[in-house]
Amino acid sequence: MKEFESLCTLLEEQAERQETLISVCLAQLQAGFDGNIKYFSEKTSAIDYLVKETAHAEFIRQELVEKICKHLGINSPDKRIRDIAEKVGEPWRSRILDSCDRMKVAVLYLKAWLAEAVPFYRASLESARSTLKKIYPDCDEQEIYSYSDLMLKRSEMVLTRFMDDRG
Repeated sequence: MKEFESLCTLLEEQAERQETLISVCLAQLQAGFDGNIKYFSEKTSAIDYLVKETAHAEFIRQELVEKICKHLGINSPDKRIRDIAEKVGEPWRSRILDSCDRMKVAVLYLKAWLAEAVPFYRASLESARSTLKKIYPDCDEQEIYSYSDLMLKRSEMVLTRFMDDRG
């Protein structure tokens, strides 16, 4: 069945994307430790791209799973990939289970990365916030900039006291 092959390919690509995401996250964290802002920014952009690709693939995966579940008569509300794998023959079963195992390992690595990265990022942000507060005491009074999902800048914080006519 064409859908089985498409699902296997999609899951293999997803596993590879998640493994790539681990490498990029680790490189981003190392760039943060090293203070290499340019490399950190590049890795952040790569993470954003991988997350968007993952979201797009997830939409396609859900459609495929829905078709396959109808074909196989699976009425499970969560339509787990492993449930599908148990109902199909080889080579799809092995390919699906292998991809699921790879993705499970990737998620465990990402959780470990988060455990290391979040305290570092939190400390870095607090340090930056403290420094900004010292050089610009009214910074909490102004609107703080934020980004939408599309990374579009909504507004800017103007540092009028820090950047004045004296330079």
